[in-house]
Amino acid sequence: MNSIDIIKSKIKSLYETNPSIHVNVSLNTPKISLKNKPVLLIGVYPHVFRIEDRSGERAEQYTLQYVDVLTRNIEIMELKEYLP
Repeated sequence: MNSIDIIKSKIKSLYETNPSIHVNVSLNTPKISLKNKPVLLIGVYPHVFRIEDRSGERAEQYTLQYVDVLTRNIEIMELKEYLP
């Protein structure tokens, strides 16, 4: 099992058991910057996963790639100890 498959598996497990997570996201394209933000996992798909930030006046949804977790552009606090 490669690193991306491990990340997918861990995110899918969180989605199924406890979808409320905390993330740090720093992406330039699209421009997304979230710092230790509580979000909800709302979808897990073969190449991407979706989160929803409900902290503002209206909910914001983002589609993120697993590879960005691997390259540390996305940090999921609940997975810090499990990732390579």
